[in-house]
Amino acid sequence: MAAWLLIPAWIIFWRTRVRNLVPKIRDNPLLATFKKATLENYLEVFGYRLAGNVAGLAAGVVMLKAVGINAPLALLFAGVPIMVDAAYWPVSAGGFGSPQIVALVLLRDYASKEAILAFSLAWSALFFIVRTLTGLPFIRPVYKSAFPPKSRT
Repeated sequence: MAAWLLIPAWIIFWRTRVRNLVPKIRDNPLLATFKKATLENYLEVFGYRLAGNVAGLAAGVVMLKAVGINAPLALLFAGVPIMVDAAYWPVSAGGFGSPQIVALVLLRDYASKEAILAFSLAWSALFFIVRTLTGLPFIRPVYKSAFPPKSRT
């Protein structure tokens, strides 16, 4: 719930004169992206994230059904995002480990350990591959923006 309050506050901070009240944040070079971002940029990112999350949720539910895990649909809709988010936990190695533990805990009453492991390893591998492939087109422009060539004078 707090995030829903912090997001508009963060946008208001950067898009109004409120940012001038806290120059330490406003002038921090690590936050330069927020300083440059427009409202359209925020909406674009939100759209990408929403589409990605909906597609990931649908793919997760389809994969669970494909390996014979017949958990209640409500549990799948609640559990798949938790499994996906577990890939970002610090104890996860490249997105593997934490999702498998979460899947085992959430699905243990609905499938065998082998089916849960098959699903979660396939999901983690697919997650890793898709994220890598969708990120590749952005490597060059982000690198060039982050590390501009030095002028020769």
